[in-house]
Amino acid sequence: MFEKKWDKGQYVLLPFVSNLNGQGLHYNDMLIYLSLRSFNNRQKGCFPSQQAIAKKAGVSKYYIIDSIARLERTGVIWVKRSEKKHKPNHYFFEELVCPLKVPIAFFKITDLTAHEKGMLLCLLRLLIPGSRSTIKDISKDLGLTAQQIYKQYQGLLDKGYIKEELIKKRKKRTLDYDKVDWTYGNNLSENVAERQAKLTLKVG
Repeated sequence: MFEKKWDKGQYVLLPFVSNLNGQGLHYNDMLIYLSLRSFNNRQKGCFPSQQAIAKKAGVSKYYIIDSIARLERTGVIWVKRSEKKHKPNHYFFEELVCPLKVPIAFFKITDLTAHEKGMLLCLLRLLIPGSRSTIKDISKDLGLTAQQIYKQYQGLLDKGYIKEELIKKRKKRTLDYDKVDWTYGNNLSENVAERQAKLTLKVG
């Protein structure tokens, strides 16, 4: 069990997105969005360099450029590009309806790859209380095979970020709170059906 040294009260908002593939997004774009938003000032947006975002997410600068372009096309972010060569762009965020709140401690994870972190963010809808989503549903949303999803799911299970329990002969999948405290200041307990009913993700 990891020592619980959480950054209490600190979290980053993440869109509760479905059908990423249909919107032209890759599953790792959720990690890039989260990393970018972690720099956000609610009133003024943010100005991180591409290198700073890449370091936060654990990916290359070139992936950041492509990912931001995809996110911008969906309308969840918009970018005021700098006219000066070495000055960072200015990023703003679309207002979110019923977002997930990801603890800032998520960025302190050291035993997951960037792909595993991105997949964990996408699997949140499978793992939150009241969810009726299946791995097959997630695979359809992400444009990946169920085998690809399950392989990463199994890796997260083996590393202790997901736990399974057998309750009345049914497998229950949940987040493991010993690795990251998902409870503080969070709304993961909100009924999934209610969240999806209220969700409005505007696309450009």
